[in-house]
Amino acid sequence: MGFLSKRKLRRLASRAKGLLLGRKDHQHPFDVQHGTDTSGVIAGASLGAGGESDQHITAYAGVPPSRMLAALEIWTQQIGDRPVSDFAFFDLGCGKGRSLLLGSQLPFRSALGVELDADLAKIAQRNAALWTSAGKAACAIRAEQGDATKVLYGEGPRLVFLYNPFGPPVMRIVLNALSAMGGETYIIYQNEYDATPLQGDERLEQLFRNSLPMSDEDAVADPVASPEDITGIYRMRQPSLR
Repeated sequence: MGFLSKRKLRRLASRAKGLLLGRKDHQHPFDVQHGTDTSGVIAGASLGAGGESDQHITAYAGVPPSRMLAALEIWTQQIGDRPVSDFAFFDLGCGKGRSLLLGSQLPFRSALGVELDADLAKIAQRNAALWTSAGKAACAIRAEQGDATKVLYGEGPRLVFLYNPFGPPVMRIVLNALSAMGGETYIIYQNEYDATPLQGDERLEQLFRNSLPMSDEDAVADPVASPEDITGIYRMRQPSLR
């Protein structure tokens, strides 16, 4: 074996830990019920695509289903009489796709998950196909490998979902892209570990920011979530209102 730098050794150790924590014998009840593969925790150092964005990945862990569904319910109250079908759903840093699957249960115009790590993106694609074939998606659902800073959002209102997928430098680029895109944009950010880019951005109107309860099932099964985790819901201000 050739010489390995300390950085490479740390990365190899992190990957080994990620593989251990991602084992299927640590299945969340969501996967047991639906036959999907969204469980486990994988450290951010073992994920990426070999580019600059890799250093800003936090980690992989699936969102607590009860907490995400509660956030979506609050969001639907914020849009009032507007039909959900007016909106496209985007899950940035979707990982294995649990939040993408949950989001697609609402009749969005479409649902797209974007994941930087190719291996996780493939798992998300398999989960999306299984979910669709089982008739559990209320809209067209798709997962793709890609960079969250380069998403093509298209026209029309949109809801962007994040489960603490990356650090502030990437979040700022995402916010700039959404602002430049224009149109009606809502953001749900769960587990706001570092919300500085959102809290300090005058382009965003804060609609909700608080902790949300988890079901007893999630509280027992989830490997990383805590009762103190914050959910933020924001609306991008129109240019004339800034």
